[in-house]
Amino acid sequence: MENKFLKIGVGIGALLISFAAIYYFVIFMPNFDKEKLSQENLEKCAQASQQLYEKIMSDVEKEGKVFGPVHENYYNAKLNSCLLWYGYGYDGVVVQYIKNVYTNEMVVSYGQTEGKEWDISLDDFTKKRKELFNQ
Repeated sequence: MENKFLKIGVGIGALLISFAAIYYFVIFMPNFDKEKLSQENLEKCAQASQQLYEKIMSDVEKEGKVFGPVHENYYNAKLNSCLLWYGYGYDGVVVQYIKNVYTNEMVVSYGQTEGKEWDISLDDFTKKRKELFNQ
């Protein structure tokens, strides 16, 4: 009788250890690697975005007075893209852009001169920005 309980106890212990090992290798480690990769992507995106923004603003400021420059970067994992939103104003013009930092491709742009919008409306630009930046 004691041997039977001992065998059952050892069997249950072996099952618990097996489940723990399976959890570790199947669930915990893959998620840990994803989080580490995600953090690396965020850091690369922030650095690349800052460099691109500084270059853009350097070029813009050479052309004249600029007021109210703003910017924000976001790594969109779903699109695997680093996005930079930036905007500024000059001589009665207000502009906002979203660029893919890695390809330097313009994703969407908005501008306003003397109350007239061009490219897309500010509402549409804001909606697109919130969609791309998951806000």
